[in-house]
Formats: sequence, structure tokens, C-alpha cells
Amino acid sequence: MSDMLNGKTILLVEDEAIIAMDEAALLERRGCAVIVASSGSAAVDAVLRNPHIDLVLMDIDLGAGVDGTAAAERILAHREVPIVFLSSHTEPEVVERTEGITSYGYVVKDSGETVLLASIKMAFRLFAARTALTEKSDEAEAANEELGATIEELESTNEELARSQEELLQLTTLLEQVFEQSPVPMALVSMPDVTIRIANRACREFLGILDEPSPVGTSLPDFRPTFEDRDMSGALGAVGDLPLARSLRGERTVNEERIIVRKDGTTRRELVNAVPIVNERGEIIAGYLTLIDITERRKIEMMFEAIFRLSPIAIALTRFEDGRIVQANDRYCAMTGYRLDEIIGKTSLELNFWPHPGDRDTVKRILAKNGSFRDREITFRRKDGSLYDSQQSASVITIDGERYIIAATKDLSDERAMRETLQHREALITAISDNLPGAMIYQIDRRPDGTRVITHLSDTVRRFYGCSPEEAIADPTRIYGRVADEDTARLFEAEEEANRSLSRLDIEVRMIDPSGAPRWSHFVSTPALLPDGTTRWDGIEVDITERKRIEDELARSLAAQETLLRELRHRVMNSLSIIGSLAGMEGRATESAAVRAALLSMGGRIRSLAELYDMLPLSAAGEIRLDLYLRRIIDAFARSILHDSSRIVITATGDEISIDADRATTLGLIANELATNAVKYAFPDGRAGAVNATLRRDGIDIVLMMSDTGIGPPPGFSLSGGTGTGMSIVTMLARQLDGSVSFERIDGRTVFTVRVPYGA
Repeated sequence: MSDMLNGKTILLVEDEAIIAMDEAALLERRGCAVIVASSGSAAVDAVLRNPHIDLVLMDIDLGAGVDGTAAAERILAHREVPIVFLSSHTEPEVVERTEGITSYGYVVKDSGETVLLASIKMAFRLFAARTALTEKSDEAEAANEELGATIEELESTNEELARSQEELLQLTTLLEQVFEQSPVPMALVSMPDVTIRIANRACREFLGILDEPSPVGTSLPDFRPTFEDRDMSGALGAVGDLPLARSLRGERTVNEERIIVRKDGTTRRELVNAVPIVNERGEIIAGYLTLIDITERRKIEMMFEAIFRLSPIAIALTRFEDGRIVQANDRYCAMTGYRLDEIIGKTSLELNFWPHPGDRDTVKRILAKNGSFRDREITFRRKDGSLYDSQQSASVITIDGERYIIAATKDLSDERAMRETLQHREALITAISDNLPGAMIYQIDRRPDGTRVITHLSDTVRRFYGCSPEEAIADPTRIYGRVADEDTARLFEAEEEANRSLSRLDIEVRMIDPSGAPRWSHFVSTPALLPDGTTRWDGIEVDITERKRIEDELARSLAAQETLLRELRHRVMNSLSIIGSLAGMEGRATESAAVRAALLSMGGRIRSLAELYDMLPLSAAGEIRLDLYLRRIIDAFARSILHDSSRIVITATGDEISIDADRATTLGLIANELATNAVKYAFPDGRAGAVNATLRRDGIDIVLMMSDTGIGPPPGFSLSGGTGTGMSIVTMLARQLDGSVSFERIDGRTVFTVRVPYGA
């Protein structure tokens, strides 16, 4: 078939240049020579000038001037040439206009390459057949055969057209699938029934209706969404006011920001674009909508807005073209002394920022040439007229097609003042650390691989280790190598534990000074973990050699004093025991019962004090185990007073109680007096019985109970009325301890109870 077109000259009449270029290229690929005319009159002139034109491919609508049908009539008036009409119009009245003209086909634009070429070939065949019939009647049979071939060609063309329609159907199906799977949310509503024709998966998912029946096929006025479409004020509009509905009324919506509240309560932000789709006659046939999810972008914008507002660096955004400030943060206002409403819309010249106008010209020139600069020192003027030095970095950025300058400015005045203060403090700290008597300040970094780097040493290192700070920093073994062998393991174990737990290191170790003599050092340091995993130790080393020497001497002195005190107590106890024994011997030897009783009572009191002295070296912090002391008093009393232990049995029991020695002494004397009275008065005439001393803790009180199975006090006995010396002593001693004494007769037993506060 291509041989029929090869070498043919075709006049292409088309007023649309791009379409003409495309169709000309198609024909040239088939071997045709193509002449292009953009108007009807130009087509007529081309046919008159060129007798070799074999066919005219004529557009009907050629704009102003002669249209395609009129041009065809003029051409046929001068010359018989096959004309094929090519048009986008399918209206009956347009097609009828061509039927009165000798034409060889009517091809609808965009019918495809196959249809166009087949129509041209058919036109050539029809023209050839017509020419043959006109010129030679004897060639009618050949014309009929040619006509048959043409019919066959037409049938072939119909087959090709059917295949093209099938391909178009497949392409349509493919486009529908692509539309459905597109990640961009899209929807389409068609006219005139205002029916939702397309709502792809991304759209349904964005709106939160993916698990609901598809809205496709639903009339837009009847659509009842489960989501809420709100404008930025939060207002909920009617369906007819939504961008898609507005597009059906011819309105174009470009990047309108809205809020979607889905059925599950989640909120998304969107940019909506909705446009009307029109046909060749300008009629709206559909509305097309796309959504852009900007939820995350808005979150990021809000985050950066917060960063911008709260940044400790002064930041301002300025239009490049006119230099007007469009935004500035709080720090910028504080730095310049202006309120935000005084800055926005003004230029730096209007705000009188530049004490040296040449600086502004230099900055603009650099930005125009390089687009940015960093850490440039510039002097500015505040609102109050004061000048301040700053360090500024700036860059030109493009936002929505417009250039802006974003500048970050740091006020160097405060920084320089802080730096001077810091330098002063560092100098002060250095002076203090270098002059600390007997102490060295240090800083050591322990890296993650375990290596140690000394970063600072006070000048005391010269006296401690015989080297300069620089020498010790260059060679840490000048310090670590001076730890005494017997303390090395202990020091490193303590350091490892402190490094692991980031706890305080507090340790005393022996070091070797430059002369080779041992000395004691007290290391105190607290580690801090740096971001790179390094542990930083800021600490102090104190020479405690003299303190250790004094402590050793003090320990030896205390040991000697303790030995002396123990010997002194032993001697006092022996002396008291001797006095008590002498009193007992004298009491038993005297014939006077009163003297004997007084001496025996006195001996018991002395033995009580002797037992206390014997216990004092065994106690801690000056306290006495009162229960043990009570047992010893009772045992000593029984040994010295009761010669016939089978007649009167005396025992002592009690809770474990510790009190100070002074109070223990008083309670011991009370117990001695009560036991003496019981033995003396409760068992006359060789009567047998038992005496029991009990000690217990009762809440906040100590309770001492002395009970006996004797005859009991005489009638009318009272603690407050005319009692003997022993009971007077008991009452007086109890009061001395802020306590009380009581007695009662219970089940044949006499019970004396002494109650004193535990902590008095």
C-alpha cells in the first residue's frame, strides 16, 4: 500500500501550525512530498502554481477568510484534483456542505493514522477510477476492477478501523486502571446529570471512605459523605459549595487549602485543585478534581515556625527585590529594639539599621553574585541609636517564584562580654588552682577505647610530680606511673567502677614523689559522659601525707590512752570491790544489827558501782547493756549477801536495752536497794522464798520490777510516809530519772515497779 503514496505530492491545507507539522510528517514518512497552505486563498494559489499536486487534504474550518469548502470549489473550478476533507466537525450541517462538492472522502481529525492513510489511498483510487471512466469508456471494465480493488481496500480499512477501536478500548481500560492506581487522589463528575464518574482509590483512602461502597455512579447532590470538608476557618460548607461542584459552574480552584475530618475523627489537611472540562463548543462536560495531602508538610511547617520563633539567633526574611522585611522572630526584635509591627513592611534603610551605608551595598553585591555569605561581621544600629557588632549569615532563597533573603544574625556584644567574663573566670580559676596549698586541679578525658588524655593540670603538678603541666599532658605516665604498686590495683578498680556507674571517685592512695619517697594523695572526682562516649573527669588531688602522719600519731596516742584508761578502770573497780568487801566483812563482824545492816547495804551499793566500771570498757559510745548490767548486780548481790542460796533464790531477766552509763548507774543502785530490802524484810525468821528482778521496754518507758514471795510490807506501809533509808533512796533516784515508783501485793507476791522514760 505504501507504493501508492510514494512520490505523490499532497497539498495540506491546515491553519493550525502544530497539526500541520504533525500531519505533514506522517505523509512524508509514507514517501509523499507535502506542500502546506495555512488558508483557503493560499491553497488556491498553490494549486494554480504547482500542476504536480496529486491530492488536496483540506481542513474545513480555516479561521478568517475563505473556508475549506469555498477553497475546494475554487480549486475544482480551475483543475480536477482529488480533495479529501479533514475536519474535527461531525455535525450534519457541516458534512452536508461537503456533499455538494466533488470530494473523495471526509476524515474526522484524530481518527488515527490508519484511517487517514486509508482515506487518502481510497481517494487516489476513486480519482484514478473516475479519470479512467471519463477519458476512456472502453476502459470501464478496468475501472470496475479498480473500483472493486478500492472496495477491497475500503473493507481492509474497515478491518483496520475495527482493530484501532479495539486498541482504543484496551487503551481506555489501561488508562482507567492507571487512574485507579494513581497515588494522587482524583475525582471526576460528569454533566449533565452531575454524576460522580471517577473517585480513585487514593481519593477514597484520603477521605477515609475506602471501606465504604464506592460513590461512583452517585449524583453529586445526592452524595452524603461520612467525612466533613471544612475551610480553614473551620466552617462546614454544603456539597454544592465544594470546589468540585464549583468547577461544574466554570470556576477554577487552584491550591485551595481545606481540612478533612474523617469518620474516624482523624484530621487531614489538603490542597484542592478543581477545573472544569469543556468540549470544542466551550460547553462544560465534566469537573475534574485532584487533592494534595499536606498534613505532614503543615506539621513540619508548624515545627519550623516554632523553631523560627523560639530561635536564640535573630532571624529575618526580606524580599530581595525591594528589601522589605516580611517576617522576623522575637530575638530579632529584641536585638534591634523594635516591635514586630514596626519592622514588617519596612526596609533596613527606613529603620536606619546601617551606620555605614557602604556595608549594605557590599552585602547586596555579594548576595547578587554568590547567593549567600557566612559569618560576616557587621555593625548595626538599634532603635535607640546605640551601635552593636554582629555576625551575620545570609542566603537568597526562592519561595513561590519570588526571591527572598533569609538572614541569621548573632549579637556579638553579649558574646564578647560573656567571653571576657569567661576569660576572667578562667584566669581566676587558674590562679586559684595554681596557688592551692597542697592541692592539684586536673581534668582527664577517658575515651571509649579506654585511653586517657590529660586536658588540664594546675601548676601544682611541678611540686607533686616534678614536671610541667605541658610535660604531663604530653606523657600521662608521668602521673599514672607514680602510683605505689600496693595501691595500683585498688585505684584502677575504683576508677573503673566510677566510670561504669558515673559515680563519684573518692579514694586515698600512696604516690611516689620525685625524690622517690612515698606520699599520700586524696583523689576526688566526678565523671561526666560526653556525647561522643568520652568520660570527662574534673577533679582535685590533695596531698594528705601530713594529715596521715598526724592521724597515725593520733591513733597511737589514742591506743595508749585507751590502755591507760582500761588500767585505770580496772584499778578503780578493784578498789571499789575491796571497799565493798571490807564493808561486808565489818558488817558481819559487828554485833550491832543496825551497823551491820548499814555496812552490808553500803557494800551492795559499792559492788553495784564496781560492776558498772567493769562493763564500761566493753561498751560502745558510752552506752551500757542494761539487761546484762542488771544480771551482774543481782548475781554479785546473791554471792555477797545470801550465804544460804537454797533458802532465798534471787534471779534477773529482761529485754535487751542499751542506755547511757549515767542512767544505768542510777537504775543499778535502784535495783540493789530493792533487792536488799526484799532480802532484809520479806523473809524473817529463816523463811524461804524467791526474789525476781525483771526489766522490760514498755513503749517509751523502761520498767524495772522487783517482786518477792515474802510476807509483804507491814500494814499502813506507804512510799511517801516514813519509809526507811533504802526506799527513800529508791524514790529519790527514780525522781532523778523523771520516773516513778509504785508497789502492790498480787497473788501472795510483793511487786515494786519503777518506771522511767527511755530517752530522758
